[in-house]
Amino acid sequence: AGTRVVPIPTDSNDARSALATQLGMNRGELLAGISGVLLVEGKHDQIVLQRLFGSQLRAASLAVVRMHGTDNLMATAELDFLEQYLDVPIIVLLDYTKIEHVLAGQPTTDEERKLIQLRRTLKRRNRTYQLVGLERPDIVCYLSEAALREKYPTFPGWATVIREFTNRRTRPRFKEWLNERFNVDLTHSGHIEQALDRMNEGAHRPVGELTRKVSEILSHLPGAPPRST
Repeated sequence: AGTRVVPIPTDSNDARSALATQLGMNRGELLAGISGVLLVEGKHDQIVLQRLFGSQLRAASLAVVRMHGTDNLMATAELDFLEQYLDVPIIVLLDYTKIEHVLAGQPTTDEERKLIQLRRTLKRRNRTYQLVGLERPDIVCYLSEAALREKYPTFPGWATVIREFTNRRTRPRFKEWLNERFNVDLTHSGHIEQALDRMNEGAHRPVGELTRKVSEILSHLPGAPPRST
């Protein structure tokens, strides 16, 4: 089960300390100000975003908070104290999600179904969060193919992997399936960090639309310049 957020104490100082702990910072950092909160699905999403885009996220004062999986999406995204103690935009980022499917009410993945539920709940409570979707099944699908082949020479590339995964009649856990099917083990944080190290050492950029999506996320923050079309 995912870790649930503890109730915020009534004392304002204790409340800010508890909130800062949930955001992965100290109270001083919280009081210094953040411009927004980005809710991601889990630890691996947090690691990849912070390692690949850390300087941009820090420059924008954007706090990346993990939701411990989409099963806890509703509980996390509705946290009253985020709005009570932080008057900043809240952005939800999910893998395997096309926002147009969510807006049309025609989901094709579990993530899209849960996001539709979230939108309905937010509408009932008169709340608005920014929703951003990644098209690929998992955050690791944006790691450089060249960097991965340094350790996994037989890796066929993301186009082949994603096509085969998408065409399956059932949907297993992606990283476990990737390891079993293609012998590419990205099931542990350490393995992902090793791939990120190789990307940084070789100046490999993330693949797919991830860089564009991060720019979209940053554009939702106060004072951000308008995005070019």
